[in-house]
Amino acid sequence: MKIDAPAIEYLFLEGEASQKLSLEGLTSLREAELNLVHDWGEEVRSTNLMVELVESLHCAVEFLTLSYLTSAALKCATTRLSARFERLTKLSIELPYNGWNFLKDLLGCAMELKVLDLRSLSRCEEEHITCWKEPMCVPECPLYSLAFSISILTFGISHTVIDLFSPSPSSLGFSSANPVDGISELPDSILCYILSFIPTKFVVGTSVLSKRWKSMWTGVNTLDFDDDLLHNGSCYKEGEERPAFVEFVNNVLIQHKSETVQTFHPSWKNQCNPVQVERWMKDAIACNVKILDLHVQEPEDYEDYDGSEEIPIKIDAPALKHLFLQDHGSQKLSLQGLSSLSEAELDLGDRENCWGYDTDYTNAFVNVVQSVHCTEFLKLSLSTSAALNFSRTRFKSATFDRLSKLYIDCLCCGWRFLKDLLHCAKKLQVLEITKCSSHDKKHKPCWRKPREIPKCLLYRLDHVSLRGFQSLKDEVKLIKYILRHGSVMRKINVYSSAAANDFKTRYLILQGLLMFQLPRASSSCRIKHS
Repeated sequence: MKIDAPAIEYLFLEGEASQKLSLEGLTSLREAELNLVHDWGEEVRSTNLMVELVESLHCAVEFLTLSYLTSAALKCATTRLSARFERLTKLSIELPYNGWNFLKDLLGCAMELKVLDLRSLSRCEEEHITCWKEPMCVPECPLYSLAFSISILTFGISHTVIDLFSPSPSSLGFSSANPVDGISELPDSILCYILSFIPTKFVVGTSVLSKRWKSMWTGVNTLDFDDDLLHNGSCYKEGEERPAFVEFVNNVLIQHKSETVQTFHPSWKNQCNPVQVERWMKDAIACNVKILDLHVQEPEDYEDYDGSEEIPIKIDAPALKHLFLQDHGSQKLSLQGLSSLSEAELDLGDRENCWGYDTDYTNAFVNVVQSVHCTEFLKLSLSTSAALNFSRTRFKSATFDRLSKLYIDCLCCGWRFLKDLLHCAKKLQVLEITKCSSHDKKHKPCWRKPREIPKCLLYRLDHVSLRGFQSLKDEVKLIKYILRHGSVMRKINVYSSAAANDFKTRYLILQGLLMFQLPRASSSCRIKHS
């Protein structure tokens, strides 16, 4: 198999590295992602071939991602990387616990590398750290951004790599007899930024390193608490309150000095104290928290609650910008005042029983969706779409004036509500529909063209994607309608369902319909099928 594509800009390659696979002429390549596995029967030949495939990207690639399996193969190869990646500026790698050897060669070949993201998917044991060997000479890449996964940070491997790129003692005016801690020479703002990516338990633990680090953690603007992580396997009965966790969180909040908290994430998996949780939330709000991610288990008082009386839930947040709402049963959920909302993701209803909704249940969800009408980005889950599809209430009371991107997961007959939503979103530019189930013969085609053409289709909508295509009548009708009335349409992407039967026949039918026979309102519209 030979790939010779001078115009290709993005490459995702997955599968087993084969001797018959070659990459050539990728002169326009900007981004590449490799998820390759070597042949265990011929490990030496297969891993060396992997090195050749990676080197085939050297002339143009700017952003390179290597999966865990690819990295594992590269670290076993006897051939070393030697090609110069002259345009590579960002490198993201998933590393096995002992996969650091090839990284030195890659850093030495990437003269312009600026961003390095290291992740570890395997459990790193302390005795495995010795696999890192310092290069003969320091790489010349102008690295200014480093990111590490928690497992790497926990065992201090990141210190070794960061120190490799830190200023040498001589350049800072110190003699080799008085070595300098390279990390501690970084500004407080950078250190706090690095610490913001790891749980607060480990952040506080850095206070024992030196006087410089003693109070460094108090300026970190991300607070990530996890009771399981804090106790690390301590013996507590299931459901038993853990006082040490409460005390730890309280002490951190008291000593915290950052005026603004970017993220506040308490995870209390055992029986929580609602009064204590409320105090934490008030403390976070007092610090102008931007992201509040609360994970708590219901208290004992609620265990025997039979659900005969539903408790109203009201959310009134004028400053809220990002909302992810997951609710599988509440009919008394009220959203108000979301005037600053820019992104909303709704997962409403019971995904296990999308066909069993009653009218009151589905009508309540219509009201919830209408409450986020100020958002610019909206994503609806499969169960949400199913509930909206069976609702008798239509989108009338709200206009989605700011909505520009709409992502919908739906069933094979989940098209009915889409017409109303398109009429309400006059500024919609991007529409992506993902069909999550195969066709069932008992479901009749349900797409009916609107009586009036939606304004967004005439003046705004320019990008449409349909995933899970099965060449059904209502699917083809929808595409025909969009092509016929999409006056400013630039691109339509159609992705066939992987579970579709007789895929070759469906592919040929689709190619014939879309490429040659369907009239288009926009002469610049391009159709892509895969």
